[in-house]
Amino acid sequence: MTGSLAVLGGNGYNRPMKHLRLHAMLLLAFLACLPTRFETALHAQGTEKLPALAVLAVKTLPEQPASGDSVRFVAVVKNVGDAPTPEGVILGGVFFVDGAPVSYTAQYRHAVAPGETVELTASGGGGLGDGTWQAKTGSFQIGFLADDVNRIKQSDRSRARFTAPRPLVVSRRDGPQLVLRRLSFRAAPSGQTRFEMVAANIGTQAALFAPGDAAVTLDGQPVPGRFLVAALPPSTEAPIFTASSTLTPGRHTADARLLKQMLTRAVWLEVPLLPAVRPADSFADSVGVCVHLSYYDTTYGKYALIKQRLKESGIRYVRDGTTPGNGDVIGKMKDLAASGIRTDLIVDPRQVSPAQAVALVKALGPAAATVEGPNEPNLFYSDLFPGKIRDYQNALYTALKADPQTAAVPVLSPALAFPGESAPRLGSVACDFGALHPYPGGQLPDAGLADGIRDTGIVAPGKPLMTTETGYDTATAVTSGQPGVSEAAEAKYLPRLLLDEGNAGIRRCFLYEFADEKPEPGMHDAEEHFGLIRTDGTPKPALTAIARLIRLLSDPGPAFVPKPFSYTATGDATDLHQSVFEKRNGHVFLVLWVNARSYDQNTHADAAIASQPLTLQLTHPYARIVVSLPAQSALPLHIYSHLFTLTVSVPDEPLVIEMVPK
Repeated sequence: MTGSLAVLGGNGYNRPMKHLRLHAMLLLAFLACLPTRFETALHAQGTEKLPALAVLAVKTLPEQPASGDSVRFVAVVKNVGDAPTPEGVILGGVFFVDGAPVSYTAQYRHAVAPGETVELTASGGGGLGDGTWQAKTGSFQIGFLADDVNRIKQSDRSRARFTAPRPLVVSRRDGPQLVLRRLSFRAAPSGQTRFEMVAANIGTQAALFAPGDAAVTLDGQPVPGRFLVAALPPSTEAPIFTASSTLTPGRHTADARLLKQMLTRAVWLEVPLLPAVRPADSFADSVGVCVHLSYYDTTYGKYALIKQRLKESGIRYVRDGTTPGNGDVIGKMKDLAASGIRTDLIVDPRQVSPAQAVALVKALGPAAATVEGPNEPNLFYSDLFPGKIRDYQNALYTALKADPQTAAVPVLSPALAFPGESAPRLGSVACDFGALHPYPGGQLPDAGLADGIRDTGIVAPGKPLMTTETGYDTATAVTSGQPGVSEAAEAKYLPRLLLDEGNAGIRRCFLYEFADEKPEPGMHDAEEHFGLIRTDGTPKPALTAIARLIRLLSDPGPAFVPKPFSYTATGDATDLHQSVFEKRNGHVFLVLWVNARSYDQNTHADAAIASQPLTLQLTHPYARIVVSLPAQSALPLHIYSHLFTLTVSVPDEPLVIEMVPK
């Protein structure tokens, strides 16, 4: 989980952090990634007294786990330096099993004095997002890396990584052990609904079922059911129990119980849906990417390639930073603008004064779409935070608005890392938009988004919002950085993320980042795999999926007010997300997807998510209905004519239904 903060070519753009942090209510992980190229950029190396972290041991709860147990790791960490760790700065780290990260800790924020020892308990990550590792029979090497994202300046990091001298032995649990996996349902148009409970036996003996071992309740009332099997063999997963009921239209809650385990699902049946309809071009205009045009020793040094891929993608905005004297980067930004790709300009308070920012925006002219305040200043400019950062931001806003040539350029607030902790300290600042960085950290695309919106409201009360960094890395063997996902899962997650952010009212979303920077074939370093294109310039599937979605919805032109749209859904709409768009020609685009985990962080494999059948009853027939899966193909799946009713299978990636009026 290392990264790099680069101050290259005097551009003043601090390379962003990739972070993942825990949402306590939703058990969603959110890790932070700080830069790796910098140590001397902001602080002079000298003889100052500094802390140094040494990991002494890693413990497990329970101490002697058996197969099937949810194991929580605890690291014992000592400050062996000659200064305390900073008060309020997270002392975190990552736990490893057989060299692969499985969970992390990011809750301890108190100073640790020289000679003091603390215990850090896993608080996030893991297969369930709650910091636990699901134990399997076998022998495992466990370890811990303290301060994995370099939040704390130390005199010595040689003892920060620890591997236990003896393996963790997980014993086989004798006898049967049942685990409730899921509850599924299928509803007929009549309302007759069949529920099915799936369980796994991870024990060593067959599990025999007795009356009362399993039950299904609907809205708190028992549903008559029966066992499908009399026993479940060891190491087997299968449907074991079914129940049926007739549902009335509306939203219901179903509960499955297997012994002492409970699982709850929401059930939608014949729900009239009245989604908000947005202009289709609002999606195309919402997509941006972070670039580093001054990173000449990376893929960004191949500017002609970067420009070509940007133009092919249809993406209209990039995010980068520079200084008034950097004619090369300014020239590239203006060149991109000539192709319709404008820049969100980040300013560095150490290198760009408010007056220089005005001069820089004038030099860029129409290329400057927005100006963004200091990047994650609570981390990168901690000695200026919060007071001097607040003063700088307010002076920046005043200077830009005072000049007639720059007054119309929107100004974004600083985007904070860990805003829940830092936003109240910074308080309200002058801006036109609030900026946030809600990285999902390998989890569901909307992980942490609601918290980020809430916390940014403290910095930019009442202002519209832009996400200026978020994304996924594809380092599937990651040992440094956020948990990775496969390229296939990223192609599902990123379009969903963009749609979720639009549904949440985010005006524009910049994905981090456009290009993988340097070859790293081991897939261990997340920092090198956030790109939408690989180092050889070939697009990853996610860029293809995004580009196709942009092309489907692109509709530039004068502003207009979309007409209302409604439909009725029958079937399994659990975890269903949707967006609805309209073009100026009256074409309506209904986008549906299931908000499921497309990648299993425990097994490091793509998850097999079954598509959910859904019957749509439209309010009037359309001349033509075109159904497509942009991530899979540029060609339609189906084309229909004059339909009132349409049955579709909704997957864990955006399914686009284009409805052409008569």
